[in-house]
Amino acid sequence: MQTYCIILAAGNSKRFSETENKLFSNIYGAPLIFFTLTNILKIFNKNEIYIVINKNLPKNQQSFLKTFTQNNLIFGGKSRFESLKNAIQYFEKDVNLLIHDAARPNINKNLIKKIKNEIESHNAYSVVPYTNITDTLKNKKLKKYHTVKRSQFINTQTPQALKLNKVSRKIISSTHINVTDESEIFDKFKLKTKYLLGSNTNIKVTNKDDLSLIKKLLGHSIKIGNAFDIHKISKGKLLSLGGIKFKSKYSLVGHSDGDVVIHSIIDVLLGAIGKKDIGYYFPSSNKLYKNIDSVILLNEIYKRFNLKNVLILNLDITIISEVIRLENYKGSIRKNISKLLNCPLSRVNIKAKSSDQIGIIGKSKGIACIASILIYK
Repeated sequence: MQTYCIILAAGNSKRFSETENKLFSNIYGAPLIFFTLTNILKIFNKNEIYIVINKNLPKNQQSFLKTFTQNNLIFGGKSRFESLKNAIQYFEKDVNLLIHDAARPNINKNLIKKIKNEIESHNAYSVVPYTNITDTLKNKKLKKYHTVKRSQFINTQTPQALKLNKVSRKIISSTHINVTDESEIFDKFKLKTKYLLGSNTNIKVTNKDDLSLIKKLLGHSIKIGNAFDIHKISKGKLLSLGGIKFKSKYSLVGHSDGDVVIHSIIDVLLGAIGKKDIGYYFPSSNKLYKNIDSVILLNEIYKRFNLKNVLILNLDITIISEVIRLENYKGSIRKNISKLLNCPLSRVNIKAKSSDQIGIIGKSKGIACIASILIYK
């Protein structure tokens, strides 16, 4: 059976705020749910992801979520369980499902993979990750407190997996009690559930205090890179900069098209993920790359190192030129880079400078580019 992932994002966030949807809280310049979906996309592809939303979600936020799935967004119900019921109607055949809280953005790729493997390879109706309780646990009743044995209790997490077949469909459709997660249903009907150890960092954002903690956890995956590239100038008809061919009296000389901006972007990405430089992957000794469009090289790097799920937090580019005035080019270059990297325009900055007639750039013999980047991966 094929395996799909349902993201439950239809809650009203009342414990978080009366007016603010916690899933769109700002985390390093991106909404919290971005990190959840980005981590899920490390295992699932877009046509395997279904997102359940609140029907009152603003159109711009719905449009944002649609970029993470090739399926229609699903309107949720009044409760978590009703939202799940709405979602399973989209599956006519027997399938495996991973069901994940949208408010758990720090889900580990290895944990997702482990849960997926368990539901696909074992004869269990459900797979549930858990963590042990480490604090002293007490029972509170009528303002009286009694210590209980914590080793007899666990915390459950998501994603939880279930086999959606004739038996489980009947159970889910006939259940009308409100449950806190899927495992509660299988406990009630005594169906086989596999429990496995989850992660203490897979926390659910419930209130605003949780945001500061999740920022620290997500911050460990923020990387920085920097790059520099320079190419000679010659007389020509087209100037390649930022993936655009401009009409010009000059061209850049290189083994490829000499696009210093794209070359700097490639190197800055390679630096941020801890890889070697552009010359290692595309050596000038290889005739395949002779006069090649540098955008092709950028796309190859994206594919080779699976960079489609990288979040670009900020990209700052400085182009240094003397003979070619770049003021009229900056806007077009910025827009094109935003499109090529699939990141918001606001996170791309382009500056142009001269070198005050100093050195080979000042003598109009070359153009250089410096780039710095901050990414989440």
